[in-house]
Amino acid sequence: FQGLSNYISDYDDQLPAVATTPGAPWWKVGYQGKENYSNTRHIWLLVKGEYVDPADFVCPGRSQGRALQFDPSKVKNCNDFPARRYITYSFAIRCPKPQKGRMLIPKVLMADLNTLFERLPRDYSNPLKLRLDKELSTLNSSNHGRRGQHVLSGDGGVKFLKVRYISGDDIYTLQEMFQGCEIQGTEAPSREADIFVAP
Repeated sequence: FQGLSNYISDYDDQLPAVATTPGAPWWKVGYQGKENYSNTRHIWLLVKGEYVDPADFVCPGRSQGRALQFDPSKVKNCNDFPARRYITYSFAIRCPKPQKGRMLIPKVLMADLNTLFERLPRDYSNPLKLRLDKELSTLNSSNHGRRGQHVLSGDGGVKFLKVRYISGDDIYTLQEMFQGCEIQGTEAPSREADIFVAP
């Protein structure tokens, strides 16, 4: 959050953002093409600008062990995190039609890895087809052995929640999602109150 605050201060109170096309596949973490697909590209700006160390994006509570390291000289040449394994958090996808006239501080900025995206395919050439089943719609993040997840709010506060809900809203799904629905990786909140953290 300190790195994010410093970025916002340097960029006239603007959150890090890259231009995206509505319907772009936000699940393609690690894609290095020119198209701004991945939802992590916004956050990668903090790494490129040296506001945050890339190792800070791997949760120390992951069962896989310590953060992966990569050559800092390669950071400037990357358009996104090098691969999914280098980032174990999920970030809020903003509503494409924000309320006009004021800058809103998001309720949630990021959280431990969304359980939906533990099953992401490695091959980006095919479209994502992920079925939301009972397990995926109830599990806590894998980052802390399924005990719960840390959530970073827009005011800098961090809470460890044993449930996936904030004010009755499941942060890991959109309100329109239901068991049995297919997630294609292009969805976005239809209203600002619907929190959805994704890759």
